[in-house]
Parts: sequence; structure tokens; C-alpha cells
Amino acid sequence: MKEKKPFLNFNLNFKFAAIVGFILLVSVIFGAVVTFKADLILKKRVADRLEQQKPAEIKITAITAAGCPECFNVKLFIDSIKKMNVRLIAEDSFEYDSEQSKALIGEYGITQVPTLIVTGDLEKNEEMKKFWTQFGGISGNAFVLKKVPAPYLELETGEVRGKVKITMLSDKNCKECYQVTNHLRILAGYGVPTADQQVLDIAASEGKKIQKEYAVLLVPTIIITGDVAAYQSIARVWPQVGTVEDDGAYVFREGVKQMGGYKDLKTGQVIKPAPKQTQQPAQ
Repeated sequence: MKEKKPFLNFNLNFKFAAIVGFILLVSVIFGAVVTFKADLILKKRVADRLEQQKPAEIKITAITAAGCPECFNVKLFIDSIKKMNVRLIAEDSFEYDSEQSKALIGEYGITQVPTLIVTGDLEKNEEMKKFWTQFGGISGNAFVLKKVPAPYLELETGEVRGKVKITMLSDKNCKECYQVTNHLRILAGYGVPTADQQVLDIAASEGKKIQKEYAVLLVPTIIITGDVAAYQSIARVWPQVGTVEDDGAYVFREGVKQMGGYKDLKTGQVIKPAPKQTQQPAQ
């Protein structure tokens, strides 16, 4: 009999080649699919990034209170929003007692003016999202400025909230005492208006009257009267630096010691701040 081994070997080689070819074909197809999907993902990411870089299209509507010149200037917020990556497609401004404003006040439950309503691409970027969260919130399809900084007009009562007066007490004979007017810059940083102010010397009749009324023991100091409670940032920190009196006045007391040189009226002694110690370099 003739041997059939060469034919058998040919069949085996052909099957092996077919299997290898099939595996290669599957690999090529799989690689093409993976590459295609990767290309789609990359293109989507690029498209998303380009979309994110486009300015958010928004509309700003301001509700104003022209009869309250001391009220917060809402234009400061508008300017901040414009500095974000936005394209302003419209900007309107209505007085709070106008028909347009009355409709918006009812629709969004607005209780304080001036205020802002912003519509459009409100969640376009993270900077905008943080701004909305910090100063109000999204109501329906609009951002409404509800955390209106004082002073503002309270619609329910018609009263202006946040009116304050700052009385600064000092001793003109204390040359080593800190400058009492330094308080104005600090208060302004907390958003407290400083226009209504006065400086009284502790030896003058008005100064003596204030000192006695509030039992002031350390000078220089300040007394803030009026609607101080409208400034939540001040209300939060005040227990650390002073007291709130029965008549609502905020008297700066323990905080005096952190301001610089001061005078103890009970002892007549001037207390100077301890000199800052310079750290010696390691030997």
C-alpha cells in the first residue's frame, strides 16, 4: 500500500494555516473596532472640551431699588458674572415696583431687592456653578440672587435692612495706642458700610457718655449700632471679640488687645503689644 502521510501533512498544514489566518482576521477586526471606538471617544472628548471652552450664553435681569441709594450695588455682581466665560445675549433692568418686576418677584419668591435673575447656560462651567451656590440657587431654569448683601430693601416691611452707625472711641493723649480708624478697613472687608461714622475722644462729653453707657474699659474701641444683625459674617465672629448689648449695640472689647497698643481706663495704664520674637537660625 502507498503511504498517505504527505496528504495528511498537507491537510494538517492547511487547517493550521486556516486557524492562524482566522485568528489574525479576528485580531485585525477587533483592533479596528477598538481603534474606531477609541477614536470616537477621543473625538467626543475633544468636542466636549471645545464645547466647554465656548462662552455660556446668558441673560441677566436686574431688579433695582432706585429709592434706596444706600442699598447694595448689584452692578458689582453683574460685573463679576461678566468676567466669567459668558456671552451676554440680553441685559434688562426694572425698578422693583414695575409690572415686569412684580411678575418676576411673584414667580421666583423674591423677598429682597436689589437682586438679579440669570437665565441661560447656567451650568456651563464650574466657576458659574460655585457662584450660583454661594449667592443663591437655581429656581426652575433661572439663578436668583437671594443672598443679597446688606443694606437691602425688605419687600414685606418696606424697610431698609443693614443701616448701621460706627462710633469710634479714642484717647488723643495716648500716642502709643493703635489708630482707631483701622477698624473701618476691617469692617469694610466684612461688607459693613462705613459712611455713617464718628470719632469721639474719651475725654469729651460725648465720649464720656458713650464710655459710661457701655462700660467701656479699653480704648481705642468701636461701638456699632443699628441693624448689625443683617451682617451675618459680623454676627458670627463678634462673640470672639466683643459683646452684644441689650439695646443691640455691638461693643468691641477683648479684640482691642489684638489690635495694638491700648489704654486700660480702669488702671490708666497703656499696654503695648509684645515685640515679635525673631526666630534664631539653627546652629
